[in-house]
Amino acid sequence: MLKTNGVKFLALDLTHRKDLKEALNLQPQTVFVKGNILGDLAHLKSLGDTLLQHFPADSVVETLEQRLKKLVNQSKVMLFMKGSPKAPQCGFSQKIVTLLNQYTAVIGDYGHFDIYKDE
Repeated sequence: MLKTNGVKFLALDLTHRKDLKEALNLQPQTVFVKGNILGDLAHLKSLGDTLLQHFPADSVVETLEQRLKKLVNQSKVMLFMKGSPKAPQCGFSQKIVTLLNQYTAVIGDYGHFDIYKDE
C-alpha cells in the first residue's frame, strides 16, 4: 500500500519483539515517517484515497507511471523530444516539430517534454 503510493518508509515488524513493543508503547504494525507516528496499519488502510495527504511531501516519491501519466495528459498531443520546439537538439526532433507545426490547424497546440532536462 505505501510502496505503490511512492512513500519512502521503513517497516519494522514488532510482532515478536514484546520488549520493544512495550517499551515504546506501540502497536505491532505502527507506521513512522520522519520520526513521527502516523498510526497503525489498520488506521492507514482506513484513510483510503486520502492516505498521501497525511505524509510529509518530501517522504512521497512520485512513481514513474504516475509521472508519465501526468506528462502524457498535459496536452492532447504530447511530444517527448530532445530540446524544445523552438530549439530541437536532433534531426528527428526537428522533423517531428516541423510535421506537427504543419498540422496545428487539425491537432491544435501540442505539448512537449525535453528529455535532456529530465532529472
